[in-house]
Amino acid sequence: ASLLNKARDRRCPVHILPMRHRFDPAAVRALRTLADNGRFDLIHVHGYRGAAVASLARTGLPIVGTSHGVAVAPALRTRIWQRLHLSRLAKADAVVAVSKHVA
Repeated sequence: ASLLNKARDRRCPVHILPMRHRFDPAAVRALRTLADNGRFDLIHVHGYRGAAVASLARTGLPIVGTSHGVAVAPALRTRIWQRLHLSRLAKADAVVAVSKHVA
């Protein structure tokens, strides 16, 4: 079973905000609305997009980001996304690394 299903089986509320493209203002608004109308302790994000949306939503809730690592590739585009990812994680209140190597 997926982590999502396991969380739901344990009656842990999980909210997924779909994004139509990399920078979707609708996702920022949806997160802000969800945070304003719910009782949450934190926002847990994966990747630079989630971290960027959480940061832009300015909910006042702590942001916890999970780092799955960064790709090792010489391509400029890859390096740009890695910098964005790391800059967003640097603004999180806490970061969880998936391994010692990633940490």
